Amino acid sequence: MPILSSIAKNLKQVAYNLSDLEMKTLEATNTDPWGPHGTAMYEIASACINHEAFGQVFSILKKRMALQGELWRQVYKSLLVIEYMIKHCPRFVVEHIKDEASLLRRLKYFQYKSPDGRDQGINVRTRAENLLKLLVDGEALNDERQKAKTATRKLAKGFSRDDGDYYKNSPTAYKAQSQYGGGFVQQSQPQQQQQQQQASPSSSSGLDAPVRVNISST
Repeated sequence: MPILSSIAKNLKQVAYNLSDLEMKTLEATNTDPWGPHGTAMYEIASACINHEAFGQVFSILKKRMALQGELWRQVYKSLLVIEYMIKHCPRFVVEHIKDEASLLRRLKYFQYKSPDGRDQGINVRTRAENLLKLLVDGEALNDERQKAKTATRKLAKGFSRDDGDYYKNSPTAYKAQSQYGGGFVQQSQPQQQQQQQQASPSSSSGLDAPVRVNISST
């Protein structure tokens, strides 16, 4: 029941002293047989505008990636969140993930076969290998981040007539003098409040649909 589920989540959050952001990351990388919702990944990425928030998120993701065997879905979904962050978050996030590339390299050898003999580990291995290739290919990485910026601009039109003001507060906003370098644009308090209000796109945006990945065992 939804009420019991909500109570259980609240008790878990209190018992383990987890922040809302940590809980959101845990929920985005759970064992459900479908990918994390676009809204969840958007909100996680939007929150990672400073090292403290990113540290909370990445701490959870590291624990998820250390799982093995039948918990492969949690590992795989962690990689989906990391891929989204690489494309949408400030540059310091990308550099930190590059420094932790050994975690991804280990997952290139992830093994798990379901009871019916199906190789589910290949999902993790392939995703990890593709992420590693993206991280070392500067041109491809910049291209993917540019595509993410364009998508954010288009999404912004659904929330504000002033496309530029919204985009300035998006996870991929950077100083004008450098397309991919430089620091993250500092936000004023009104801008932060505006971002929080806009961080949960409506269903018409298309971001609240699950990522279409085949992670079922059937």
